[in-house]
Amino acid sequence: METIAKVMQTSPPPSGRPPEINLAPRDVAALVDDLTAYHALFAPLFARAEQRRGAWCYLRGQLRDLERKTIEPLALALPDGDVQALQQFISHLDFVQTGE
Repeated sequence: METIAKVMQTSPPPSGRPPEINLAPRDVAALVDDLTAYHALFAPLFARAEQRRGAWCYLRGQLRDLERKTIEPLALALPDGDVQALQQFISHLDFVQTGE
């Protein structure tokens, strides 16, 4: 127990640490095509169009400069963000099963 307490005092959780790479908004904007291609790799694995949209919103929201990256602030920061839809996406994920 003492070791855990010592580690917690010296190492904040990832959400409390400063970013390892400090990107300016223009740097993030330049990555839109790469982000779109990344999402396209995984989009077919979502069973429904709503889930694909939820994944896209969640991914974009995670890259926003927000103090809290929980569902509500994340959704509200996006022009097409929908708090309820994003909550449903996170809590009810269905993936397409592919054969191996």
